[in-house]
Amino acid sequence: MQGINKSKHLHLLKALSQLEEFSSDNDTTGYNHLMEVREYRNELDLMYNNYHKLLNNLEQHIIAYDELHKKVKIQYLGRKLKELRRAAPQEDNVFASLITDTLRSYGT
Repeated sequence: MQGINKSKHLHLLKALSQLEEFSSDNDTTGYNHLMEVREYRNELDLMYNNYHKLLNNLEQHIIAYDELHKKVKIQYLGRKLKELRRAAPQEDNVFASLITDTLRSYGT
């Protein structure tokens, strides 16, 4: 899946506008044809605007997730691991597994 290309969108709108202008100047194409062109142009514009709203919404979710991820990783998990390290026996397999998984999540 790829994003909507702004250039292609604008070229298509320009072509529809030119067709609309031609249709309004030329009575042989008919009123229905003119309305159909306008409807397509409006629908394309609406969908393109919705696409940008969704992208903005997605960007806000990604930012919020990254902030929460950093908070949990640095402020919470780091502190809890230090507490566990002091309290848990070093030969404990569960603790060793937790440390391994945590280091993986830290990316180290």
